[in-house]
Amino acid sequence: MLRQVSSPLLWLLLGAATVSAFVVEGTDALIIGVIIAGSVGLGFANEYRAERAAEALHHEILHLVTVVRDGEPTSVEVTHVVPGDVVRLGVGAIVPADVRLLTANDLECDESILSGESIPGERSASPVEVGAAIADRTLGSAVTNGSGRRASIFVP
Repeated sequence: MLRQVSSPLLWLLLGAATVSAFVVEGTDALIIGVIIAGSVGLGFANEYRAERAAEALHHEILHLVTVVRDGEPTSVEVTHVVPGDVVRLGVGAIVPADVRLLTANDLECDESILSGESIPGERSASPVEVGAAIADRTLGSAVTNGSGRRASIFVP
C-alpha cells in the first residue's frame, strides 16, 4: 500500500483535488478523489495478486541435487545439502554450495553471476586454498560442459 501512496502523480492529483475543493468546485474534487481511490485500490489489488502468484510459483519449484550419502545416491532439495555431502554435478546443474571437486571431467562452469566473466571457467580437482577469492569458488554457477563426478561441500 505504501508503494501506491508514494507516487508523485498521486500527490499531484491530491493537490488538484484540494485546490478544487477550496475554489468551490466540489464536483471536480469528488471526481479526482474517486479516480485516486480507484487507482490506489486497483494498484494495490494487482500488486498483491502478483506477489502471491510469484510466491506460489516459487514454492512449486523444487531445486533438486543428487548427493551421495552412506554410499547411496539420492535426490535432495538444495536447501537440505549439508557439509560433508558428496554432490554429483552434470551439464545444466546449478552448483548448490561452495564445493571442492574430488574428480572432474572437462568441467566448465558459467560463473558470470559471481565474477562477471562471460566465458565459462574451467574447473579441476586440484586443491584451492581456504581463503580463495570468490572467482575460485563455484556457488550458484551453472555447469556448462563436462561433469564433476563427485564434489564435496567446501568447509573452510
